[in-house]
Amino acid sequence: MADSKIEERVKEALDMYRPQLQADGGDMELVKIDEENRVHLKLTGACGSCPMATMTLKMGVEAYLKDACPEIKEVVGSYILATVIILGIAVISYGFAKMMYWKQVVSYANELSKIEMMKKELETKVKKTKDKVTKDIKKKTNSVKKTVRAAKNKK
Repeated sequence: MADSKIEERVKEALDMYRPQLQADGGDMELVKIDEENRVHLKLTGACGSCPMATMTLKMGVEAYLKDACPEIKEVVGSYILATVIILGIAVISYGFAKMMYWKQVVSYANELSKIEMMKKELETKVKKTKDKVTKDIKKKTNSVKKTVRAAKNKK
């Protein structure tokens, strides 16, 4: 979790931006600020199921927050509810509004969430592996340099 000063500034900035969302029947909730200073928001009301939610988050809220609080790296949206609603509307519009399909929609939304978490874990593993390989290469390079110098000194 981010320190309380950053969280306080983020909350103030969100309160300043909130009327723009409320004017269209929407709102937002601060879910958390993670250790990488990414702000996790949940769009609610009309914004929660709006096809422009990503644009609103990235071009609107994120730009505003980064200006107000430069420590913020990114704004991340909670799209699970929006995914369920949009997929649910598609199911109903095609006449397949049976409980079995709702379970599939919710299952799909849960899988999307798991995939996002797996992606983050893989990115972290890739970074750690890259750092380790870089360190190993430097170590081996230094060892080779020492061997070359020793060989030159023997001549």
